[in-house]
Amino acid sequence: MNKLLVKIKSILGGFIMSVSQTRTRHKAEKSALSTAQKAQKKALDNAWKGELKTVMLARKNALERLTSGSGWKEKSAAQKSAEKGAMTRSYASNIANVKANTKTAKASLSANHKAARTAMSARHKSEIASARARCA
Repeated sequence: MNKLLVKIKSILGGFIMSVSQTRTRHKAEKSALSTAQKAQKKALDNAWKGELKTVMLARKNALERLTSGSGWKEKSAAQKSAEKGAMTRSYASNIANVKANTKTAKASLSANHKAARTAMSARHKSEIASARARCA
């Protein structure tokens, strides 16, 4: 058995990790992946919040331009209501699109993150099994 380990070490260049060393390395890898995924999620959240904020600000500015324009005071209440309603519906559609795109992007990112975690878990399990087989 001892001669076999010496032979394996010479073949692998002396690089045989124990199960505990492998697990320690796996914890570090898992932590690094988790940190990177949190950063990606935060960046995505911030990007979509910025997009939504831009659309909301555009709606506010358009409404101010509409109500401060020439001839606004002379329009009837029905005309004002119709114009404001049309603008509100237009921007409501834009806001709904941004929210739907946000939801889709977050779901896609979540699926990618889950796949990465699953792949890492499978790789870690096979490495642990391999380390156990080498030590047995």
